[in-house]
This record gives sequence, C-alpha cells and structure tokens, in this order.
Amino acid sequence: HTFPVKNFSVVLTYYGRPDTLNRALYCLAQQTYEHFEVVPIFDGHCSAGLQLYEQFCEVMQSSKYRPPIVFEGGCREHHGNACRQHALSSCGGDYVLWYGHDNLIDKDFLQTHAQQVRDGMCISVVGQRHFSNRERTIFGFCPGDRTSYRGQLPLSGVDKDGLKIGALDLLQYAVPLYAAKRWAFTEEHWSTYEADWLTFASIRKNEPDLEVRVNPVPVCGHF
Repeated sequence: HTFPVKNFSVVLTYYGRPDTLNRALYCLAQQTYEHFEVVPIFDGHCSAGLQLYEQFCEVMQSSKYRPPIVFEGGCREHHGNACRQHALSSCGGDYVLWYGHDNLIDKDFLQTHAQQVRDGMCISVVGQRHFSNRERTIFGFCPGDRTSYRGQLPLSGVDKDGLKIGALDLLQYAVPLYAAKRWAFTEEHWSTYEADWLTFASIRKNEPDLEVRVNPVPVCGHF
C-alpha cells in the first residue's frame, strides 16, 4: 500500500552557541528522510549564529532550509516558548517538531517519525538520543568517528493511556501542525522545561482522537 508523503517542519531555535549550532546543522544535513523543511528562529542578539546559518545554506544549496526568523523577544527562559510558538506561523509541513541548537539527532530520526505517521494523523514519539563524540560539523569532521546513542523514554508521570510523560523532552515528539498551532506553548507561566511535556499533555487532552505511537531507539547505534 502506498501512503501519501508526510512533510515535516523542523523548528530550529538558536540563542548564542555557534559551536553547538554547527553540530545540529550537520545532523539535519545527514537525514535520510528528504521531505522536511527547517524553520530557523534566532535570538535578536545572534550575529555569529546567523552568519553560520547563512554559510551552511550556501554549502547545502537547498530550498528546504528556510530564511532565518529573528525574534527580538529572545529564546531564553519563558521567551523560548514564545519563540517556538511564533515560528509555527511560518511552518508549512503536515507535522512539526522542535529542535534546539544544542540537540543532536541520528540520521534516521525523521525517517522513524515518518514511518509512524505514514498511515494517518497521530502523535509520534521517538526515544531520545544521547550522543558522545568528537566535533562533527558540515564544514569538517573525522569520517572514522562514530557517534553512539541510547534510547530513553520518560520515566515519570503517566497520561490517561499509560504513556509516561513527566520527563518528556520536546525533541522526542512530532505532532500535526494544526494541533501545535492550537495547543502548543499556550501558557505564559510555563517554564521552558515544563513546556516540553505540558505542551504534549495539552495536545493529548484537546485532541483525544490523535493516537500516540511510540518507537524507542535501539540500545546502541551510529550514523
């Protein structure tokens, strides 16, 4: 059976760490799944990061990397939630996920989400990756240096379907864009880290027809 292609909008937030941004962009460039766009949103005081992103786009020569949005409110603390919410208006995918400048993902990360959502609208949860490696960037890396990771799903807090969400990381889930626009980061008092799992809980509560599909990552692997 052939399913319609699902497009992902990856909201990339950045605030002042060009070294980690370099690695995060490398991970995006290595994705095996092709149907995604990157919607970058930058803190207003981030000239070094903007310059790095522009250099990256020149190297990649791909329309999937959208022009950067500069958000004067900043991406720190509560502003981080406003920043992620603001970026949603520029997203054009079927699904959205949020990717921080200090995150690292393996090459099959989006492919795993795509497999889970291919036959209908749902919430896709993929086990978080923990990386340990030397510097890897789009501008230069050691080809023989492999990155190991292990999967961890949340260990505290359970929703009505038994999914443990109390420690859910924002990077772990992809949600339909329409649901994100309605329910993501809706409370100004949520702290940056609370918003990770409270946004998930809000979408689950207000969109009860969306099935949750969970795919833990292997114990070890490389990209």
